[in-house]
Parts: sequence; C-alpha cells; structure tokens
Amino acid sequence: MKRIIPFLLVSVLFAHPVSAMTAWRSVWSNEDDNVTISREEYDRLSRFEKLAEIYDEIEEIYYVDPDEEAMLRGAIDGMLLALEDPYTYYYSPDEWEEMWEEVGTEYAGIGIEMLADYDRDTVTITRVFKNSPAEREGVCRGDRLIRVGEMTVTAENMYDASDLIRNSGGGPVELEVIV
Repeated sequence: MKRIIPFLLVSVLFAHPVSAMTAWRSVWSNEDDNVTISREEYDRLSRFEKLAEIYDEIEEIYYVDPDEEAMLRGAIDGMLLALEDPYTYYYSPDEWEEMWEEVGTEYAGIGIEMLADYDRDTVTITRVFKNSPAEREGVCRGDRLIRVGEMTVTAENMYDASDLIRNSGGGPVELEVIV
C-alpha cells in the first residue's frame, strides 16, 4: 500500500488541479484575514504554486501525517542540488550554530584546508598554513588527499576525514597524498 499511495497522489493532482489551485489561492485571499502584497511579490510566490498544490494534497490525503520540517528540508536540498554546485550548502539555524561552536573551540589539526570535487570524487589540499605540522612534513597546496589513517578519502566523506584529523588531539595522524 505504501507504493500505491504516492502513485494515487500523482493521479489525484492531475485529476483535480482546480481544487488544489483553489486551496493555494485561498491562502492569499482568506476572507477573514486579507493580506495585501505587491504584484512583484505575488508573481514571485505564484512561481511556487505547484509546490504548494502538492503540499496541500499530501496534507489532505497521505496515509500518515507528513513531517513538514523534513519535507521543507528535502525541498531546499532539492533546489540546491539542481544548481549542480557542490560548494553550495544550506545550514539550518541549529546546524549553523553548531558549526560556529566548533569553529570557536580550540584548534586541533595539521594546518590544511581542503576542497572536495564531487565530479571527480577527490579531495584537494587548497592551503597549507605556515609553520604547521603539514608544512613541516612537506604537504603542499594542490596535493590530493587520498587516505587518513585507515580511511580512504573521497569527496563524500571529506568531513569525516577532517574529523579524524582534528580528533587526533594534536597527536600523530597518518596521511597519504598524491603530489
């Protein structure tokens, strides 16, 4: 039944587009609580009408109550994925705060910055800090990082590799690079 419901949802959207469109427009013209917006803002919001229609149908007929936050996050991730830019990210307010908490803590690492290339599934060292352990060991800008300890490094797990480096607590960490 789980596989039938999504198909049914699609067929309902195409079978009843007028009712979905009416539901979306009622958001903007609720008789009890009118809102006035500029034509420019109305046109901008109208571009997302299909998204609102689908959301309304899910809310009305889906077999379980949808997780609105998860659906919103999926929509955001989908929009960013469509940009085909591996360096564009969205951080929720909690993720943003967590990231800055980590940045504000005491630094532990080897003195490199890395960049993931998702097309090639590689990680390249883009910066080596002066007087860092990495510089003393001969790591150079442009080297490809391929292993941290026992972990093979890819674009997908670059942040895990970075965590391994930082969590060494200033102790030795084995890296393998391709010059």
